[in-house]
Order: sequence, then structure tokens, then C-alpha cells
Amino acid sequence: MHIFEIKREEISDTLERLYEEEQENCSSYSMYDVTEIKNDDIGEDCIIADGIAFRVTDLELIFVEGTYCSFDEETGECEPDWSLTLIYDNVPDDEFDVQKYVYFEQDPPETAIHNFLNIIQ
Repeated sequence: MHIFEIKREEISDTLERLYEEEQENCSSYSMYDVTEIKNDDIGEDCIIADGIAFRVTDLELIFVEGTYCSFDEETGECEPDWSLTLIYDNVPDDEFDVQKYVYFEQDPPETAIHNFLNIIQ
């Protein structure tokens, strides 16, 4: 997964521009690969990461947006439930693993980063 480098004050504008580009291409799918995240912390549920990672250079962390999907026992499948932001330690591109997030929450990136920074301080 390629990691785009941005500064904290560029997050909102960068995401808005990417969403506009995606809509202009009339695509109902992300223009980047998606990744499914499954682990013991979320049980049978899963997270779908949209395939775009951002390194916030002035905060030394990485974030990825995604969708939390709850497991539906009737269908046996994970169904989209809510959007989220995943936070990662700042690592070199070749060491980045989308499966190894350190924090996530049901908020847009700016809010999730703010809350994460308050937790670790």
C-alpha cells in the first residue's frame, strides 16, 4: 500500500480532493485496492480499509479510512456498519502492515487523530 505524505493541516483538503476525483470518475468503488482486516480484537466482524494510507509527517503517525463490518449470523457474512479511521505507528513504507493498527474509532481522521493523541499523552 502506497503511503501519501501530508501535514496535519492538509488532511481535510486532501481527503475532499480525493473524494471529488473519485466521484468525477463515476466509480462506485474506491480507486485504490481495498484490504480486509480480521483479528481476535473484533471477533467475527471485519474492517475494510480503503487502500489509501496517509503519513501525517508533523505528527509522525499513519492513518487509513475504512468501514467497520458487523458479522450477520443469518447471512454468514460481514455487513457494512459504520465508517472509521485506523491509526498506525509511523513506520517506513516497506514495514507498513494495514493489519497492525494501534487504534481505531468511528470518526473522521481529524477527530480520530485528535482523540488518539489525547489518549497517548
